[in-house]
Amino acid sequence: MRLLTPSNHFLERMRDVKTMLVFLAAFCLFSCDVKWESKFAEIKTGATRTQVKKLIGEPLSMKDGIVPKVQFWGPQDSLASVIGAGSHYEEWTYKNNKDDYYVWFSSGVLKNNWIVVDKGAYPHDAVFEARK
Repeated sequence: MRLLTPSNHFLERMRDVKTMLVFLAAFCLFSCDVKWESKFAEIKTGATRTQVKKLIGEPLSMKDGIVPKVQFWGPQDSLASVIGAGSHYEEWTYKNNKDDYYVWFSSGVLKNNWIVVDKGAYPHDAVFEARK
């Protein structure tokens, strides 16, 4: 049997507190990822930039592009069948957990009406290559 002095008792309590804090931090990280992913899932085709920002916040990066004619060229591959080769698009990238999340916008003929046309998630270490 171990005799608990005031200093030993304090150290035992601190160990318990540290364990609880580690547990709470892990729980928060997991629940935050789940919440974020469920919000990402709520993004629908036709959503505006403002609606996407309200759901999941500012993107880590944004870039403009034109859908190329090659069959497979990266995470944007699905855009060729959605908006067609030669169409302008805007790509917003987010990182969460072990995945990269993409939201693609296009304006069609109305240049000021950018809406979601597709979205996707891929592992951070995914490698994309063009097919010949």
